[in-house]
Amino acid sequence: MADDPRRRWFISSGMTRREQHVLVFLIVLVGAGLAWHQYKGSWRREPLTLHRADHASSEPSSLPSRASSSRTRLPSPAAFRSATTATLEGPLDLNTASEEQLQTLPGIGVVRAKAIISHRESHGPFRRLEDLKQVPGIGNKTFEALRPYLKPLTLAATATLTTAPSPPTAPDPPHQPAAALPVGAAPSANPPQMQSPPLININTATPDQLAELDGIGEALAKRIVDYRRTYGPFRSPVDIQKVQAIGKAIYAKNRHRITVGVSAGKP
Repeated sequence: MADDPRRRWFISSGMTRREQHVLVFLIVLVGAGLAWHQYKGSWRREPLTLHRADHASSEPSSLPSRASSSRTRLPSPAAFRSATTATLEGPLDLNTASEEQLQTLPGIGVVRAKAIISHRESHGPFRRLEDLKQVPGIGNKTFEALRPYLKPLTLAATATLTTAPSPPTAPDPPHQPAAALPVGAAPSANPPQMQSPPLININTATPDQLAELDGIGEALAKRIVDYRRTYGPFRSPVDIQKVQAIGKAIYAKNRHRITVGVSAGKP
């Protein structure tokens, strides 16, 4: 007991045993207070510190993920338009959709829409949805992406488009009965004949009458009248060829229609 270091320290410090006990108690109390204060302060600051750390550490890492998700998950404008069209207007009919409507489908731009319209005009309406793969630029992958936005085709609808309506036929004219013959009259054996045009006297006819001949207009009719005044009456119908610009062809057309009259003759 005499060699105990604590006893030697108590004796050399000049403090009584009671004072030493009080000092030890105070040291323990101060240590406990510091420990409690540290524990209480760290308990209060810990959520705020952890929140700041989590916010600071998670925010930069979340930016690339958000950017990558926006690149991979956001729909394209064409897909968004097609989804809107399919929701509002329903599936499209390949045989009646316009070029603007076809461009709203996913993967269909201006070129492919025009190709679909051209194929439809040259080969007729589509009979099946699978016929769309015959259009240049549309393969199996594009077709499978388009199928949910297309209306199924039926044979009845296709036949209606291919069959053109027949034009309305004009009604038959009403039947007119033949004129009744008088009682006791016998039908004529000879049918009525067409009357020949009257003869035209080229020595006395006016310019208007002469213009009725074939190939004789106002100018030649005036020449005939001038010739008649200058050289006297025509002696024979063939003499009409003496008028300038009247040849054999015109005379042959009118030789059965012209005359010089009974009074004309050679002196």
